[in-house]
Amino acid sequence: MEAHCLRLHTYSVIIDEFFEYAHQIGLSSVEISDGSIQISREERSEIIRRCKNMGFEVFTEVGKKNPLEDAKLTIDYRINEAKSDLDAGATKVIIEARESGKGIGVYDKVGKVREEMVRKLTEGIGLRNIMFESPEKSQQAYLILNLGHEVNLGNIKPEDVIPLETLRRGLRGDTLGKL
Repeated sequence: MEAHCLRLHTYSVIIDEFFEYAHQIGLSSVEISDGSIQISREERSEIIRRCKNMGFEVFTEVGKKNPLEDAKLTIDYRINEAKSDLDAGATKVIIEARESGKGIGVYDKVGKVREEMVRKLTEGIGLRNIMFESPEKSQQAYLILNLGHEVNLGNIKPEDVIPLETLRRGLRGDTLGKL
């Protein structure tokens, strides 16, 4: 138990220094993720609370960067992780998909939406609490058509922002006359 307390204390010092610097340079929001590192549930919740108490808007991410590790995460695990993050003070929970949008989270190996997973996540976490990473147009169109034009989408390339907005407004072939 002592080693664990020392680890939390060490994190606290590093976190305080890092986020104090982030305030100094004008950042107002942060993302907390264990997609490529290991953070215990207790540490993750503590980091979220500390960031929130320091005045940051906190986004968290559920999922792993490595497809083999991500595949091990059950839907129930993802829902529980997200609920815990929200209870600790996170504003939104990002569903990991990486830049490829393939083989991670709610997307299969070719980038097709895993509909049942999307349904269970939105029911379990609440649509307004989720941001779906959706780098591909087909994913964006699916989520807009099935979850509504105000669905929170992330991991959008800068050059895709305007095309995404036209999807949201029903001005592209994928959504024209369907919203």
